Amino acid sequence: MNETPKQLEELQHLVLMAFRTAAQQQKPEWYRMQGCVLKNRLLNQTDRSFNERDYGAENFSALLTRIDDLVETDHSVTPYMVELRESLRSRIEPEASAEAAERTQRIRADLWHAIIDYSSGRNWAWDRSRGLAVDAQSAGMATDELWMPTLDESDLREWRARFAESSSERMSDIEANDLNTWVRTGLGTDALPRRLRGPWNGWMKREVLERLLAFFTEHEIEAPTDLLVSHESRQSPVELRTYISKCIALMSEDELRELRIPADVAMRAHR
Repeated sequence: MNETPKQLEELQHLVLMAFRTAAQQQKPEWYRMQGCVLKNRLLNQTDRSFNERDYGAENFSALLTRIDDLVETDHSVTPYMVELRESLRSRIEPEASAEAAERTQRIRADLWHAIIDYSSGRNWAWDRSRGLAVDAQSAGMATDELWMPTLDESDLREWRARFAESSSERMSDIEANDLNTWVRTGLGTDALPRRLRGPWNGWMKREVLERLLAFFTEHEIEAPTDLLVSHESRQSPVELRTYISKCIALMSEDELRELRIPADVAMRAHR
């Protein structure tokens, strides 16, 4: 069975995304990786559902020959290596500076919460008319709206496990134990070894960004130009309301009773 043009395009997209992820993680030779590593990246991108037989190939190596305009396979070494062709690297290479950019940029608040806010029970949807991610129930959205790809607990566990696997080298026994406890128990970032807290935040940002871009691509929606905003820029009223609503939803009864509301706001609420 030969793959259809749509399947071929999908395969090319997955492979490019795998190299893009390697570039964002600032791998020294991000454009070159072992065949088994590339396949594992494709599995991670597809919730472990990727299978070369779905594209009519007996094995992964045979599948790669069908996209030889995209990658070059080197079988002179074991395990064999897969290299992105030089003419295509410029499409990805500028994004390798994403880790530096994340020090001055953040993902827009409504989009960030739409991906990571799995514990509140909210359903997030994309409001085409306003170009915003909104709480579907509060906004009275219909069931045929575009639901955002919000994480669930299993997604987050997978992110933690992959981050831990990528960070386990050159680590003391104490750090390794703390890292394994963090993965196993789902504790907060403060439970990580101190030197891994910044990298974990960066990892999460890249994963959220990749999930958002995949969502917009899948639904043929142009990604918002302000998907990434400066840390120094002031939050919009929409972002502030989203953030404050999230904080209130997490408050205990005692914390709610201590919440201070400006008098003029209280008066407006009673009108």
